[in-house]
Amino acid sequence: MKVFYQTEWHGISFRSFARTSAIKVANAGFYNAFYQAFFARFKSYEELDGDWRKAKEDIAEWLVKDLIAGKRIMSIGCGIGFMEQYLWGKFGSQFDLHVSDYASDAHRWLNNILPVEQIHTGGEVVNSCDLIYLSAVDYALQDDELVELLLRLRSCLLPGGKLVIISASFLEKLPAYKRFISSVKDIIKWLLNRMGLRHRGQLWGWMRSRSEYQSIMLKAGFTSVSDGFIATRLQKAYWIKGAVT
Repeated sequence: MKVFYQTEWHGISFRSFARTSAIKVANAGFYNAFYQAFFARFKSYEELDGDWRKAKEDIAEWLVKDLIAGKRIMSIGCGIGFMEQYLWGKFGSQFDLHVSDYASDAHRWLNNILPVEQIHTGGEVVNSCDLIYLSAVDYALQDDELVELLLRLRSCLLPGGKLVIISASFLEKLPAYKRFISSVKDIIKWLLNRMGLRHRGQLWGWMRSRSEYQSIMLKAGFTSVSDGFIATRLQKAYWIKGAVT
């Protein structure tokens, strides 16, 4: 794993609404404060960056092949729910879509789109799911936390059900000299942050390699695992899928 930092999201500076930390990952309170600032700035999905929206649509379209008519689908850590409102708008009548996020303030727009009984907060998960997916969620969890979550989600899947992680924090395998250069840069950034000469930003989470993702899925009890990349209009997104046999 490799830690990474962030200073803004959707063009909203974290320092504009919270005190950031380079040593503690953002908690639910931080995310709720962010969403308050987010909804004060944006009034609809259409106001968000066009390339970002198109990339999310590409991922949603990739997911469609696993969205079987009449089946129960659940999105964990849906955030503002862009992918979910897109899927619901195109295919909502065909399957039972549920969403959940730890930040209760994230659902403001979804509350006007999905039936209330399909929106869950505080990490609530429904049982008897055919598919559970996490898109850009795993970065905020350390390995043991992610394994614990996946074990819990696995118990909510029906026989033959699938769990999919779509990563926004995939760690590419670099040549040795590039890894060395990257390590030196990280040390310099850390020193500048300690000296107050450079704001490193909020500790945002952890990047993982393919082998680390595969190890986590196996520890969570998924023996039938596949992975690959989704070509989006911004960049490729890594996915890994486990099935309950």
